[in-house]
Amino acid sequence: MATQEIVTFAFIFELVGALFLMLIFYLVFKRYLERRRRATLYLAVAILTVGLGILISSLGRLVALMAGITPAYHGYQYTPFVWIPLALVFNVFGDVLFLLFANHIFFNASKKFTAIVIIVGAIIAAALMILIPTPVLIGGEPLQSYIDLFQMIWFGHALFTFFTGGLITYCALRDSRKDRPLVEKRGLQLISILGISLALTNIMFVIDEFLTPYFGGNFSAFYYLGWICAHTGIVMAYLGVVLPNWLRKRWE
Repeated sequence: MATQEIVTFAFIFELVGALFLMLIFYLVFKRYLERRRRATLYLAVAILTVGLGILISSLGRLVALMAGITPAYHGYQYTPFVWIPLALVFNVFGDVLFLLFANHIFFNASKKFTAIVIIVGAIIAAALMILIPTPVLIGGEPLQSYIDLFQMIWFGHALFTFFTGGLITYCALRDSRKDRPLVEKRGLQLISILGISLALTNIMFVIDEFLTPYFGGNFSAFYYLGWICAHTGIVMAYLGVVLPNWLRKRWE
């Protein structure tokens, strides 16, 4: 069972991470306003969405701290009502936007691909919303059926992120091998790191899930490594898409 000190550290860690992503969102969105490319817009909003998800999670921990709650389960007693499931919903929206970003870069904005991604994302998001406990249930020990459902849907969400990361990495590395300017190749290679980081993030979270079942107990180091992987990949995607002048000149 996590102590107040552990939850406080998790709150600060997530809050700083969320604010960092807001900064990266600003930089990517600024580039979108300069060039008006749809792919850049999707990447910017995806980064913003993930940042908001982390912010919501951190606010849930703050609510628990202010209420003097000693958490047993992140999704149930720990942060009542909507915090953790809602944060996961934002992560799903982030995956959808990352896929739409990939769609515009690698698949010529396929309408079929867009429809499939939106439908699958909506199904997973709706499933996550089922996890929001009702006020009647809060305060008591969660039923085993609720815990099992939480884990099953969470793993479904993780698989969706695995697919997102794998597709981005495969397509970016594939296109980087084609005959194109060195700057574009390097940019695609940086974008491929985003996909790798999304997969690594969920690997870290899955390990943390086994070490601290049902998001309860003390946060393991793998939880923090997961978010570090995510932030690293997003920074690489920012560099690969925006290609700041200092980086472009280095490769030209």
